[in-house]
Amino acid sequence: MPNAAAIKVALLTPSDADEYRRVRLRALAEHPEAFRSDAEEEAARPMRWWQERLAPRTESSAAFVGAWTAPRRLIGTAGLLFENRRKVCHTATLVGMYVMPEHAGRGIGARLLDACVDLARAEPSLEILYLTVTSTNSDAIRLYERAVAAVPEPATLAALGDLYLARGDERAAGDRYATVEAIASLAAANRQLYDRQLALFRADHGGDLEEALAIARESLETRRDVYGYDALAWVLHALGRDDEARGASDAALALGTPDARLWFHAGMISAALGDEARARDELERALELNPSFGPLQAPLARDTLERLGGGG
Repeated sequence: MPNAAAIKVALLTPSDADEYRRVRLRALAEHPEAFRSDAEEEAARPMRWWQERLAPRTESSAAFVGAWTAPRRLIGTAGLLFENRRKVCHTATLVGMYVMPEHAGRGIGARLLDACVDLARAEPSLEILYLTVTSTNSDAIRLYERAVAAVPEPATLAALGDLYLARGDERAAGDRYATVEAIASLAAANRQLYDRQLALFRADHGGDLEEALAIARESLETRRDVYGYDALAWVLHALGRDDEARGASDAALALGTPDARLWFHAGMISAALGDEARARDELERALELNPSFGPLQAPLARDTLERLGGGG
């Protein structure tokens, strides 16, 4: 096995498509529960599709990095999916994190994550980086901790707290939640920078909901986009004002943005309003887009869907 120091992490290009395909298909076969894609479906794709997936950032909405041994053998990958539409171009999602098990425990995943964070920092308009992992994946939680250390922003801290809570570690969860509130109290500039994240955090975890509502409304006045409407809708739902939340949620879905969180919020609002058919459609859409979009939220979506007689 090569020395860890000899392993190089670099941006993948179309010329790496053969190796990327090999590693990607192995990841899908070994961990089908962790990926939204299907191994058989992707195996049938032509090589041109794989090359286009690794196209330069100027030609693609994604960027992937790989860990290489010498001579040129790919052993791990990770990537970022960027939103190109103007109203949601401030978000990206970490995807496809995988290290071959025979190379696990050597810090390769952390280096891949660092490389992705560097890619994110190079995007001037990027404000939010989403990571999705399962609460039983200890290695992934350690990577989440590393991401928080690199970029301690509220959404990632809250998600990490949710992961700990899903594992039953209330103390660790509480520490992360407290850090979110600490960030909010440091300076007024933090509220403007992280306004929607803070509003959503309070809607999910409690706190001063009236203040969260004021934050969401002020944010929407500044940036009138789907995520602003979504934050407003979710805070209104937390306040029990679902009739008002419905209109804001409809605006959040107006572009059909493929973000599981938007559809989950809409589905929960529909369920609260007694519109069961619509709630089932929206919750099923959320889970179809990302079955593990949140360690607390995805199970709640499944439980609600089951209660409504859907998901079967």
